[in-house]
Amino acid sequence: MTKYTCETCKSNFTRKLEYTKHIKECLKSDERSDTTVEDAVDTKDIIDDDIATPSIAPPAPNDFDNETTEDLITDDIRLYCGDCIEKMSLIEDNSVDLVLCDLPYGTTKCKWDTIINLDLLWKHYKRIVKKPQGVILLFGQQPFTSMLVSSNYEWFKYNIIWKKNKTTQFLLANYRPMKCIEDICVFSKGGAAAASIKTGNMTYNPQGLKAVNIKKQNSEKRIGKMLNQAHHLGANNKLLSNAEYTQKYTNYPIELIEFDIENSTIHETQKPVKLIEYLILTYSNEGEVVLDNTMGSGTTGVGCINTKRKFIGIELTEKYYKLSKHRIREATPSP
Repeated sequence: MTKYTCETCKSNFTRKLEYTKHIKECLKSDERSDTTVEDAVDTKDIIDDDIATPSIAPPAPNDFDNETTEDLITDDIRLYCGDCIEKMSLIEDNSVDLVLCDLPYGTTKCKWDTIINLDLLWKHYKRIVKKPQGVILLFGQQPFTSMLVSSNYEWFKYNIIWKKNKTTQFLLANYRPMKCIEDICVFSKGGAAAASIKTGNMTYNPQGLKAVNIKKQNSEKRIGKMLNQAHHLGANNKLLSNAEYTQKYTNYPIELIEFDIENSTIHETQKPVKLIEYLILTYSNEGEVVLDNTMGSGTTGVGCINTKRKFIGIELTEKYYKLSKHRIREATPSP
């Protein structure tokens, strides 16, 4: 059966007429100024599997019909249904080790894609996140990424780029590059350098390291190269010139990470569990508390269970709250 996928909001359609009508309502006028919906549809009626977004495949109704919108409170899990600004007032000061959240980007006209007031959001984030080690990871895509960075430039540290194995926006391929990346903005009150050791660094556990334990000696002839490698630097970023040192590890992570998107999802913007687990392992420690204040399908909660972290989740939409609640229950090991 022919399937049409809206590259803006990821909705799927089986009939071309319904798809065309939806495109007219969904795509922003500024992105469509140089072409028409009909031109885009005629370019390719069928979205190939190798470039299509994941199909939205909710579980059978019986899987979550018995779930309610009531809070779920256990020793390791706290789930709330409602507005995240209101519900975050229930979270204690200085109690969260990591915020990992995929906020609405405001890049579509879908009802759920409404940007949350960032000033109010940061008011809560700054109150509840532990300092200086606590980390805030926020997914984004331009122009929303620039809004995120500008909303708290003082705490902003750097961006991680997530490269996907599939592209989107094929309908605009004649007018702009197709999309295959998303940003992950990293914020923290703590530092991210050797010079910040005394005042306190943010949590960072680089993944995928390979032990080498090679003894070496610095040389002034290699000073340019040495300044670009962390193991040549001591306290306050001073060069360990003419001194012996041991390079313990190699294969340090770079700013670009690659994770495949999942073929079947239950939410329009659902992230892969493997990606979420990688971020949790990198920016928190076992037993610590992770918050996702727009948890959608509950992937962050599943990632926390798999990595032995405690989880606080908030979701506004009742349908997705029930789905995520059920999914997190299913992922929780039996006592």
